[in-house]
Amino acid sequence: MVRSKSASLIGIAFLVFLVSGCAAFTQYGKLEKSARGSYLSKNYDRAVFDVVQSLKINPEYDLAQDLVKLVIPLAIDDHLSKIKEAKSGTEKFQWDIVVSNYEALIKLNEAIKSLPVLTNKKTKETIKFEVTSYSKELSEAKNNAAEGHYKEGILISKRGT
Repeated sequence: MVRSKSASLIGIAFLVFLVSGCAAFTQYGKLEKSARGSYLSKNYDRAVFDVVQSLKINPEYDLAQDLVKLVIPLAIDDHLSKIKEAKSGTEKFQWDIVVSNYEALIKLNEAIKSLPVLTNKKTKETIKFEVTSYSKELSEAKNNAAEGHYKEGILISKRGT
């Protein structure tokens, strides 16, 4: 009898724990956990997209707020360094790399702009992110990429004759 009462109490405590809304079992908690895993794997874009979704569901979720402040600058810096590296490189189609990274930055900006207003629970300060337009840079990179492909086409056609 004592054993079944203990088992019942443990069962009830477990159900209370589950129903209490533990963040790990919520959609926003799962998204934050996925974002954290992506961050640890250095997949910063995926981390941004997942943590933004988490914050759209629950803008007050402090773990997601802390993570978003960490991963947004990392994702942006990662793309900017890839752009810098590609521009200084000598690869045949280096501008394709530049274009894809500017397009990724624009997608990140769209995700950042979609964030709800975030307020830090402790400081009551609004959490803000600066968004930089890359449309001019993307346009220039696309022109350079097109020119690179055109020149390569000319070279190939000259070799074929």
